[in-house]
Order: sequence, then C-alpha cells, then structure tokens
Amino acid sequence: MPSKALIDRMCCALGQVDLQAHRHGKLSEVQKQYYLRALAEIIDAPLYIDDQPGQTAALIEAKAARLQASAGLDLVVVDYLGLMAAERKGMENREQVVAGISRAMKGMEKRLDVPVILLSQLIPRTL
Repeated sequence: MPSKALIDRMCCALGQVDLQAHRHGKLSEVQKQYYLRALAEIIDAPLYIDDQPGQTAALIEAKAARLQASAGLDLVVVDYLGLMAAERKGMENREQVVAGISRAMKGMEKRLDVPVILLSQLIPRTL
C-alpha cells in the first residue's frame, strides 16, 4: 500500500473518521478537524514508512540498522511477507521462500534487538 494511503487510513482510524467519506470528500467540518488533528499527531510521531516494492530481508535490515543508528528503533512491521522478494534467485517453492524470509527477519530481530511483526495473508488449503 502506498504511504499516502496508509497515512490516510491511520488518520481516519485515529481521528475516528469514516474512511470512505474521507475518500469521497464528504467529511463534515468537524470530521475534517478530527482528521487534521490525527494527521498532526502522526506527522509528529517517530514513524518511518518505506513503501518501495520488492524489498528483500537484507535490504529491510540494512535500512532498519541505519534508522536505529540515527534515530533509534522500537519496532519493525513488515506488511506484508508475501510481497517480499526472495534473497536468492531460483527458489521456486513459495513455502521455502517464506521460510527463508522468516528466518532472516528473526535474525534481524536478534541482531538489532528490536521486535519485528511480519504480516501475512493465510490461504486455506482445500482438502
């Protein structure tokens, strides 16, 4: 999700504003004020959003390490695991790719001493 869309969602959630009404420009003046107040809070929050597609675990770790060294780091959230790129080409089995990415993120968690939350979509198997 692009960072602008993510920020819109966060502002609507924090400001308790209807996202669809915001998207269609149908907020009341009071709702606009709630949205803007939430936006000000989010802008002031120590939050870094990287919405570049095709990130690898190594690239995420490198960026997180730089961020930790420059500003401190309390938490890393990856949304979502299924869109991350494999470190090595030729890994055809998606289960192996996901397992490799999960191991790499667990290693990053230990090396940087910071919690990591990996979001993923589970697809049920049919029997």
